[in-house]
Amino acid sequence: ERGLYFWGPTPDEPRATWQMWSHGQEQEARHWIPCHDAPHEKMTTELLVTVPEAYTVVSNGALLEVGTRGKSRRWHFRESVPYSSYLITLVVGVFTKLEDECDGLPVEYYVEPGREEDGWRSFGRTPDMIRTFAAMLECPFPYEKYAQVAVRHFMFGGMENTSATTQTDGTLHDERAAPDFTSDDLVAHELAHQWFGDLLTCQHWAHAWLNEGFATYFEAVWKEADQGADEFELGLVVDADAYLSESYRRAIVSYRFAYPFQLFDQHLYPKAAWVVHMLRRAVGDEAFWKAVRLYVRRHAARSVETIDLRRAFEEATGRNLEGFFDQWLFHPGHPELEIDCRWDESARALQVAVKQVQKGADAVVYRLPIEVAVVVEAGTAAVRKAGARRSARGASPASRAGRRPAASGDVRTVARMFELEHREQTFVLELPSRPVSVVIDPQARVLKTCKLEMPIEWVEGALVGAHRSTHVYARVELVRQIARKAAPRAVEILAKALRSDPCWGVQAEAATALGKVRTPAALAALLSELPKHPKARRAWVQALGEFRDAAAVDALTKIIRRGDPSYLVEREALVSLGRTRAADAIPRLEKALSASVKRRDWRDILMSGAVAGLAAARSESIEPILAVALDRSRYWATRVTALGALATIGSARPSLAPRIAEGMSPLFEDPEHLVMYRLPDAYASLGHQGAIP
Repeated sequence: ERGLYFWGPTPDEPRATWQMWSHGQEQEARHWIPCHDAPHEKMTTELLVTVPEAYTVVSNGALLEVGTRGKSRRWHFRESVPYSSYLITLVVGVFTKLEDECDGLPVEYYVEPGREEDGWRSFGRTPDMIRTFAAMLECPFPYEKYAQVAVRHFMFGGMENTSATTQTDGTLHDERAAPDFTSDDLVAHELAHQWFGDLLTCQHWAHAWLNEGFATYFEAVWKEADQGADEFELGLVVDADAYLSESYRRAIVSYRFAYPFQLFDQHLYPKAAWVVHMLRRAVGDEAFWKAVRLYVRRHAARSVETIDLRRAFEEATGRNLEGFFDQWLFHPGHPELEIDCRWDESARALQVAVKQVQKGADAVVYRLPIEVAVVVEAGTAAVRKAGARRSARGASPASRAGRRPAASGDVRTVARMFELEHREQTFVLELPSRPVSVVIDPQARVLKTCKLEMPIEWVEGALVGAHRSTHVYARVELVRQIARKAAPRAVEILAKALRSDPCWGVQAEAATALGKVRTPAALAALLSELPKHPKARRAWVQALGEFRDAAAVDALTKIIRRGDPSYLVEREALVSLGRTRAADAIPRLEKALSASVKRRDWRDILMSGAVAGLAAARSESIEPILAVALDRSRYWATRVTALGALATIGSARPSLAPRIAEGMSPLFEDPEHLVMYRLPDAYASLGHQGAIP
């Protein structure tokens, strides 16, 4: 059950063909091939594999020959660039090979017969990504070819095996899914690993952030190159949320683990990506790429530790970055800020009081750049910085900076960078008039949580005013700040953001915020504006589920009845209908579940929505949900949703727990890893002695 995995026909999937695939990360290569199974050891490889003639083989490096031997074929691969043992790959299956290229480099996609269009749709941007990353790094793609093979039952999204990535077939998607689902993030991540992880490999798993942080950040870098700054900044928001959702804090570089797998968490991926991003913001784009190129060039085909990256950046920039690396990589946590912005009319100045309130024995006082962007009527501006507060009442004397002439026009933006060095500090920005808007950290320079206090009209000006912030990251943060206030003015501002913001991500945040407010005015604001973008519309549908109101139920029912161009919008409508606990929600959801059983849609996504909706509605009819959980032909995530639904129902209705526990017991022998991983949690949620096997 380690190293090599075999999948074939089952009673649930009698027509499935045999597949075999390997997986080596972090220490599984030893289970199928003799090797020194540690990331710092690199080698070249040559594989000769004989299989029945109907099967295709994918492995590392160049395919030198396919020879015929009776009814079998022998495949001969050679990888000439040294790489680590966990990146050795062997995949065997019945595949269609889709041939692409990138400036002479063979680019290949392998999918099961019948999935060819989905394969092109999912992987077709790969050559563009290769060109983009190679140009940014000034380092050509380092291997003889680049292949991606989509396999069944893969337990992860993808695995960056050198020159031949294994991808889950769950990333393959049809035309209906395409408007609000993409494989680009996964493809970009695994492709970036061909440089960061494969060509340069962490010396020890404690430094695995050098692999995963760069690969995760390059998802956002691809968005920036392909779609622009808005999507790039939304990617940063997603990564920050993912890290902050983790229930514990640890140093990114840590030798404290029993198994390397324990390190592969939200610290190693999105937080580490933010560290790379903060380095970029700290030194500037030109210096950042100069340093990254030096790092790649110097350590190609070698193993690396964190100090190697730091040395490259210090050499390229001439700066001492010990403090940056120490606070972000060798200490747990992040800055937790409380910021109070006030206008001092007598001094004609904006006062920005900042407190670091993070706690814990390992908490550090961060040294941070604090950027303040203010829109004011045209005039002059000057800055003075107040030092660390000596008491709760006052600050040390301020030093005065020079004045700058105003820009022409009615308004101007004044942007100032301050250095936060203490637990409490106040900054003063002299202005010609009261601000029209104020934004803190508009360019996402710092990973943090922030509780912001300022006059609501400044938030309004920055979010929906004539001179609103051009940064999507800033507008998302402003929506979240204003969502803490349920005042009518806040609802009006959120409604305007939902209606008028040009970015779907801000519209989605505004819809989510209105759902959290839960007032009649918030519901009315939602119902007055149906977003056009499917991702914003999905958030709108989710927000309606916060209301137990006939108008919300009616809107959701209409979407379910007529359908939606987006799978995901329709799925969320089913879930939200259950959350409303409407009187007719359960029969409607049972009807939707019955209909979904009779068809096959992408990832069984509508079945998943009906199941989750029934759980939210606290249905007592568990047999249809149990049938989904036990059906091995269904997509694994939908089966996991069914497990969660059963656990939710059982914990809410203890009388059903024994029946649910007994019904789920066959899953202990389920071959699907991702279902098995979730099973103990489902049993634990039941809270019933009969649930203990």
